[in-house]
Amino acid sequence: MKKQFIPYIKVFLFILISYLLSSLIIAGAMSLIQFSYHSYHLLICMISYLIIISASFIFFKLNKEKALINASIFALIYALLLSILFIQHWHLSLLLKPLLFLFLNIILIYAKKKQH
Repeated sequence: MKKQFIPYIKVFLFILISYLLSSLIIAGAMSLIQFSYHSYHLLICMISYLIIISASFIFFKLNKEKALINASIFALIYALLLSILFIQHWHLSLLLKPLLFLFLNIILIYAKKKQH
């Protein structure tokens, strides 16, 4: 049972640490260079989606059995966490990230089955 939660914890920690590091880097860059709001928002969105894409690859590599079920559960938990954390500023992109995570895992599972 404990082994089953390790991929979830590792990927959540990866997402959290990546968001924190990217926020620190962007905050440091903002103090040195003046960005417009639109370029700042675009940069944050691009980094956010790159983190989700890399997290889906990591989750796929860490999960060996029942990959589709585990990816669905992770996407659901991630969507619930985002909804709870950003309930006051809720928008559609909060659902797009878990859906992108799930979609990439489905593609990776299908590609792995095609190879075998």
